[in-house]
Amino acid sequence: MTDQQHSDALIIGGGHNGLVCAAYLAGAGLKVRVLERRGILGAAAVTEEFFPGFRNSTASYTVSLLNPKVIRDLRLHEHGLRIAERPYAKFPAIAGWARVPARRRADAGGSG
Repeated sequence: MTDQQHSDALIIGGGHNGLVCAAYLAGAGLKVRVLERRGILGAAAVTEEFFPGFRNSTASYTVSLLNPKVIRDLRLHEHGLRIAERPYAKFPAIAGWARVPARRRADAGGSG
């Protein structure tokens, strides 16, 4: 095995959890290889077009579950992490509706 092929750790899946694990292992001095079946890394943390003209992170609502220690350790703000609080809750797009009433989130200062 050549030095280029050698890895101390192999992470299967390049989603946000796999990438965090890889970052911590690499930070500890290990040579890490990440394998992902898709052509893009990030999984639920990727912003994608879910309907023509509409883009969103498929799991952006879970960003509040991201451990603040991980944010600090990986210096994510220095690498571009920006968390945009939205005053409105998400709503399901339903075919045939002319308009979908949106409610302000109670935690955003609205009446709920």
